[in-house]
Amino acid sequence: MASSDSQKPRRFGHRMIWLALAIAVMIAAYVAGWHYVAERVQAEVTGTIADVNRGGRRANCEQQEIRGFPFRMGVFCRSILYEDARAGIGFQARGFRSAAQVYAPQRIVAELDGPALVEFPGINALDVNWSSLRASARLAEPIPDLLSVEVLDLRADLDSDPTESAALVAMDSAEFHMRPNGPDLDLAVRFAGLRTDPSATGGNRLPPMRGLADLAIDGAAGGLPSVMNGLRGVSGTLRTLTVTLADDGGARLSGPFEIGADGLIDARLDITVQNPAALAATLREVFPDFASQIQAAFTGLAAMGDEPTLPLVITRGNARLGFLALGEIPPLE
Repeated sequence: MASSDSQKPRRFGHRMIWLALAIAVMIAAYVAGWHYVAERVQAEVTGTIADVNRGGRRANCEQQEIRGFPFRMGVFCRSILYEDARAGIGFQARGFRSAAQVYAPQRIVAELDGPALVEFPGINALDVNWSSLRASARLAEPIPDLLSVEVLDLRADLDSDPTESAALVAMDSAEFHMRPNGPDLDLAVRFAGLRTDPSATGGNRLPPMRGLADLAIDGAAGGLPSVMNGLRGVSGTLRTLTVTLADDGGARLSGPFEIGADGLIDARLDITVQNPAALAATLREVFPDFASQIQAAFTGLAAMGDEPTLPLVITRGNARLGFLALGEIPPLE
């Protein structure tokens, strides 16, 4: 009996030793696996940047690192750069950070520090800054199942003339969301507190604006790269495009649209004027030289109720609001 009892502690001790060894082996395997995957991610990012650096394009992730051990993994850059000389597009910004949990590698979050230098064809370079810019994505093929971007306290000035005065364009917040919906692609943009300097609006001081755009792009769930290369050939449905000025006066557009291979727009939209009296008062203040014309135009609308709706038809770039010809819309690129 005594011999049997003395063997139990030894067996228990052996089991604990084996358990400790198993745990140590598992930890070592996890550490080795994390670093192996980190090296693969590093090589993939480096290869992707090398692929971009061709045909007049240039991209760089300065001081690229993979961080996040033990439970996360992400790419960190001291600064990022993308330039496409042929397209006239350029973007430079400060620190970039991304992260994904090891148990959910398809779910990625990222942050970008300002300021940034942004260049587009036809406009001067812009110096853009913000207090917070965050993005999240759920990766899938051929495009993410979900992509969201949120920016706070955005401010944009001409890079050639930075001043401490009012920004050329500023807004309190903005959001962008994208997701596939069957064969189509849903896009949504929301902004609040949009303000412009009078120098950007011909000397007219517009009140702060807020807005929402919600639209579906036909057949774009599998062809996002072609959509991003230009607007020609794009068609879809504008669920709503709403812009609201001070005092809740504004306008809302909705309906199908199509952009031809030549860049001309065809659309059958409904335009709804929200609170015509308030909108007329705001526009008269902003454009005092046209106060009488604005008053005449909105008097009839106000008689139709608080939210009158009129048809806006665009045929091959020629726009008509009801029976009123508005003019031509130039071809889009």
